[in-house]
Amino acid sequence: MLFQQFSRWIGIGGLLDNIYEYQTHYGKMSVADAAKAYADDATVAALIAAVEAQWAAYQANPVGYFDSIELMQLDTMIGGKGINDPALVKLLAENSAEGVEWLRQFDIDLVNTGAFGGASVNRIHWPKVDGKKTSVGAYMIPLLEDACETNENITILFETTANEIIMVDGAAKGIKATGKTGNTVTVNADAVVIAAGGFGANLDMVASYKPELKGFMTTNAAGLQGQGIAMAEAIGAATVDMEQIQIHPTVQFETAALITEGLRGDGAILVNAEGKRFIDEVGTRDVVSAAEIAQTGSYSWLIVDQAMLDASATIAGYVKKGLTKTGATYEELAAATGMPADAFAATMNAWNGYVAAKNDPDFGRVSFANPLDTAPYYAIKVTAGVHHTMGGINIEDKENGADLQGRVYQDYMVKLEGADKPLVLSEFGGYSYKPEGHVFNVEKTYGYGKFTDPEAYANAVEELYREQVLPCVREGLCAAVYTQVSDVEDECNGFLTYDRKVNKANAQQMQEIAEILKKAIE
Repeated sequence: MLFQQFSRWIGIGGLLDNIYEYQTHYGKMSVADAAKAYADDATVAALIAAVEAQWAAYQANPVGYFDSIELMQLDTMIGGKGINDPALVKLLAENSAEGVEWLRQFDIDLVNTGAFGGASVNRIHWPKVDGKKTSVGAYMIPLLEDACETNENITILFETTANEIIMVDGAAKGIKATGKTGNTVTVNADAVVIAAGGFGANLDMVASYKPELKGFMTTNAAGLQGQGIAMAEAIGAATVDMEQIQIHPTVQFETAALITEGLRGDGAILVNAEGKRFIDEVGTRDVVSAAEIAQTGSYSWLIVDQAMLDASATIAGYVKKGLTKTGATYEELAAATGMPADAFAATMNAWNGYVAAKNDPDFGRVSFANPLDTAPYYAIKVTAGVHHTMGGINIEDKENGADLQGRVYQDYMVKLEGADKPLVLSEFGGYSYKPEGHVFNVEKTYGYGKFTDPEAYANAVEELYREQVLPCVREGLCAAVYTQVSDVEDECNGFLTYDRKVNKANAQQMQEIAEILKKAIE
């Protein structure tokens, strides 16, 4: 289903002629080449077929901005070289738009979009403050912190390091931590959610999984040392893809400050010490980083102009922090950076011509904004640095108590030895599916697991009963109440639609489940 509702955010049109251009470690790839390269990948092949059909439909009726869940999945799978977990990629794509909407309740409006590495359409969301583009983190985190501080159910413990997960009868029931003064802090809870941010600042740990990154700087905050992963491993959790570590091509050379890739999406270019471009600047991070490392000194200069600065509080911040070199002309900027003046001026004039023609014959870039021809000009010296550690705790091992959304099920059963009481599971399920034409609110979806087709929904419900409820019945569970009988306005997690006209559950499957449960009780 196309995200035509996005037209109110990013404007009608914006159609990219090169919608099927993708970045890989082999360079730019057409959809036909992608189909050949991933011919043995059933997931990618199915996504290509779906996107081609959607594209054909859009061309026949080009209303709104072209994007879809399947196109985002395809971009992500190809950007990940096909080694991604397709189920997790699907989960990401299906929930991304809702995440942007969810943030609005905290006055966080990410209503502008731009280009970024690996995406075939404008999909990176960013805020505007006082009419200027602003760094998303600096804008969003204070507002989220304010929301937490005004919520009586949330307490933030600063300068407190979690060390150990408290286990009670095989279930995670809290955390032991060390406070600012070395004091022990104990937090007891019904469940523990680990969202510790990886281990990107632990460069020894990074090098242990990927030795070729030894000596690299990092963009990560100092606290990202991997303690969350270590605590989970200590209680028997498995890890996955720990060697999948991403480097970012625009890390300030002297300070390790992250320079947002959004600048390249907005029109900035990269030039080497010789004053020449060397890559499509909006390629995937690994491709651009590898090309940059191969340049003289393993660095490059990120080039912007005054027009970009005037529109961006982020660039203004870089200038204020002293991260830029400046020149009133191309030649003056070349002198300030040590680049050959004639080569750099020629590069800039050629690039401005490519922008006007919307054609980059040198490196095939298809994302163009405005020419870089408004003096003065600015350059930031950048290099590649450790950015994302993409591996971590395995969240798809259902046998050990986790589902694809990372919610840890400690087992629905509670042991009641010596207690003469019936055990009832008062609420479970909550899966959502929205049959077309039978939805109260087409723009909002509330539920605990989202499905886009009836077969996947029905199979998930059956699996939930077979793998979660039935084992509990055999251990003494007396009753279980599915949430819920029917959809109610924005809540789409019922067996029946809100108008009671469609039964989303598969009658035959549910009858079989009922017979199995009956026999288990008998």
